[in-house]
Amino acid sequence: MDDTSSAQAEFYLQSVSITLPVLGNVNNNPEVDLADAILLLQILTGVDASSPGLGTKADVNGNQVLGLEEILFVLGCVAGLR
Repeated sequence: MDDTSSAQAEFYLQSVSITLPVLGNVNNNPEVDLADAILLLQILTGVDASSPGLGTKADVNGNQVLGLEEILFVLGCVAGLR
C-alpha cells in the first residue's frame, strides 16, 4: 500500500427552492386569501369559475367536495384565526 496516494472528491451544491401547497389554497397562488374564498363561492353558486387549475389543497377536509367547510377555513385564514 502506498502511503503517498490520496483521493480527491469534488462536491457541488445547488440551492433548491420548493413551494409546498398550502391547505385552503384554491387558486394556486402563494397564499390563502380572500380570492380563494371568492373562487369557492363562485364554484358553489355555479358561476363560471374556470381557472388554470384548482389548488391541490383546496379540499381542506379531504372529502373530495368543495363546500362550506372550505369557505369557512379560508375565511378563518384571511381573518388570521388559522
